[in-house]
Amino acid sequence: MIRSTNKNRYSYLISFVLELFFIIVCTAQPQSGISLSGIVIDSVRVPFTSTIREVRSDPSIIFMSDMQSPLWFEKIVSSSDNNEKATQFMLDNIGRDMTVAALFLLGDLTALGSFKSYWDDFYEKTIELRKAYIPLFPALGNHEYEPFESKGKEHFAETFPYIKPEWYSKRIKNIEIIILNSNYSKLDENRQIEQLKWYQETIKKFDADSTVGLIIVGCHHSPYTNSRIVEPSSEVQTYFLPPFLKSTKAKIFISGHSHAFEHFRKENKDFLVIGGGGGLLHKLKTGKQQQWEDLYPVKSDKRFFHYVRCTISSDTLHVNVMKLSPDRKRFDTLNIVNIGLN
Repeated sequence: MIRSTNKNRYSYLISFVLELFFIIVCTAQPQSGISLSGIVIDSVRVPFTSTIREVRSDPSIIFMSDMQSPLWFEKIVSSSDNNEKATQFMLDNIGRDMTVAALFLLGDLTALGSFKSYWDDFYEKTIELRKAYIPLFPALGNHEYEPFESKGKEHFAETFPYIKPEWYSKRIKNIEIIILNSNYSKLDENRQIEQLKWYQETIKKFDADSTVGLIIVGCHHSPYTNSRIVEPSSEVQTYFLPPFLKSTKAKIFISGHSHAFEHFRKENKDFLVIGGGGGLLHKLKTGKQQQWEDLYPVKSDKRFFHYVRCTISSDTLHVNVMKLSPDRKRFDTLNIVNIGLN
């Protein structure tokens, strides 16, 4: 039996109780009146699309995570910094980027996924993306389930009817992106086994496919992080990493949950933590307190809002972090790694 042993389950329970206690306050926001099947912009309905966008040259793949608006009591623990403004600026910038073939959101799209008002807010934030017909492919984060799991799953399914089941793969050029559900405590034993079997078979199939040049694996919870707020996921380490590390073509593992940018390298493979989509930024362990060596060159205990932009050239994937400036007016681009496409 596959068991959920996430060390952070107790903090989730505390968070859940607090959210229940303050639920009336947290959800007391005006309803936008936006349908869960799309949005009306200038009298034209623009739904989410699952069709990879064709671009003229050098397409880019965007990864972003943890864009939920902070709940007010979370601000007591971590300081806020115009988080919603940061998220909106990043999403609008992606929407204007004519090179974007697809956007992958690695969980925590909303703060409380079981409430429609939070999904209405998500729809408002993503107007520019849908106007540009950029396909959006999500992973489930822990906040999508909160505080009432069944209702959260229902809203997620209504928002993304093309995501069935919640583990899947998408191909862009000769790159395969595998998205997994790392919320092990929310999966019964049969679904845990089903996902793992699919993952093992899929990554093996891609390794044997001569037309696949690179595999990227993504999920919400990170196998490695130096966060002072959340723990690394033991389930991801136990079940997701062995097939990834064994694969000859899987070279990048991308995840969130820790609200920071972190870069680790294990067995000549890159692990990126990209939880800077707008949630309250987490402080990191530095120096001798680090559990794993972070390759990000600036050794600060608090990072920045960001997303990751992967640009496909003829024979290389260029992985850049788009770092939002403190004034929320521009981005600094930092190249993280360049990977050859076999």
